[in-house]
Amino acid sequence: MRKSIVAILCFIITLNAHAGLVINVDFHDGNGKPTDDYAAAGVAGFWNVLGSGLGNGAEILDGVGQVTGISISCNLSLFGVTTSNQGTEGNDGALLSDYLVNGAAEFDLTISGLEDGQYDILVYALGRQDYPCGTTVTINGNVNNQKYLTGIWPGSLMEGRTHTNHRVIVNSDPITLSVYSASDAFIDGLQIVQVPEPATLLLLGLGAVMLRRKATAD
Repeated sequence: MRKSIVAILCFIITLNAHAGLVINVDFHDGNGKPTDDYAAAGVAGFWNVLGSGLGNGAEILDGVGQVTGISISCNLSLFGVTTSNQGTEGNDGALLSDYLVNGAAEFDLTISGLEDGQYDILVYALGRQDYPCGTTVTINGNVNNQKYLTGIWPGSLMEGRTHTNHRVIVNSDPITLSVYSASDAFIDGLQIVQVPEPATLLLLGLGAVMLRRKATAD
């Protein structure tokens, strides 16, 4: 019985390891970085910190701390800002109260090195609350994948207020995020979560059912 359960658990763990890539990025570390058990609006895992040089060639790690070969670049120079006028605390504060800004109304971030597949890309942009600014994020110049957030803190993370969420299909090409604000465009954080293929989800479900039936039978 024990061997059978161990085998099923190994099967599920192996599938989970291939269920999808997770990349978490906190831009600028003026207020520290989130802990690795913090999921924000995506998936928990290791948090990269990228400053004005966007890592200066440092490797970007995935959610379990493994090197990915993924890079993030910007078409304009950025600098870090930290604000205490926000009302966020803990991990929310670590993610949202420090950010990268250019001084222009728009800049582009390019994500290179992603494998082909579907991804959810979450973009965080919450600034000072005495002068909140809305932000528009557009993926690859496609207005059909353009989302707006108000930049007004509602007391917890909320899509459309603190971040946007975009479903993106990658086919060998880099992904460009255009970040626009009527004031100064800025970005707090970024999460990239690969969407598992339907076959992987099906196998994960079957593995869970096998484990449950085995436990019931024994």
